[in-house]
Amino acid sequence: MRYQIDINGVAYPIPSRPLPPRPAGVFAFVLHDYQTSEYFRKDWGYSVPRGLFEDKDRLKNIQGWPEMVPFEPRAGVKLTEELQWFWFKQLILSYFGHAHFDMLTPQERVFIKNAWRGITKGHTAFCNSKGTDTGRDFIRDVNRNEELPVLWENTCGGSTVELNSDATNAKGYKVKTLRVSDYEKWKNWTFLDHPQFFTFGTNATPYLIGTIDTFTTQGPWKVDPMHYLDGKHIPVPIISEAGYVFLEPNRARILDTWEQTPNPYVG
Repeated sequence: MRYQIDINGVAYPIPSRPLPPRPAGVFAFVLHDYQTSEYFRKDWGYSVPRGLFEDKDRLKNIQGWPEMVPFEPRAGVKLTEELQWFWFKQLILSYFGHAHFDMLTPQERVFIKNAWRGITKGHTAFCNSKGTDTGRDFIRDVNRNEELPVLWENTCGGSTVELNSDATNAKGYKVKTLRVSDYEKWKNWTFLDHPQFFTFGTNATPYLIGTIDTFTTQGPWKVDPMHYLDGKHIPVPIISEAGYVFLEPNRARILDTWEQTPNPYVG
């Protein structure tokens, strides 16, 4: 059993769901909420999942919440038909083990389209206020006369991203992304062969590792995949117009060259 140490010096077991080996380069692990100073709760003296950060906010303490980490700038990328299908095929691959929509049964198509609807709706952070529930959705073929939805530049705790270098500037670490104008170069990439260009949607929970929903204020806390694909990866492409974004240093840890890619989830 491998362990990771959070900023409070507590060791947490890491379950075995390995990702492919990393290529040469500089990589950073995006810290879980309870591993960062961002969610350090002063009255308790340690960091917590975001739902536990404040008792009098809109987040219910006993409920899990998306472990979103914003990049900068967050200009948003318009999801054209080709970009929607690129993302949608990642979901198909994650759940069914292949990326061929035409091979799915009618029931399977209903399931995966419903997952797509949930992940890309305007109430999610990925497409916040610019989702496929109100924008043009080429996958479900709805809202034909509406504007294109937008994918915002976000990642989630537990993801591993590639950096230009280990140096920081006033904006933080410079993170490589899929550049919109280079679509022809990466249109056949997947989260399996290029995982550093995809976020894995994670859910920060106030639940004890090894349990389904046992509430704890002291941890160790588990981190789950978002629920849309029944516990399988929720891959979200990291796309920008410039081909790079910035990440605050307190939200990430540079990986040593000998380290395996960390598991996105805990417990």
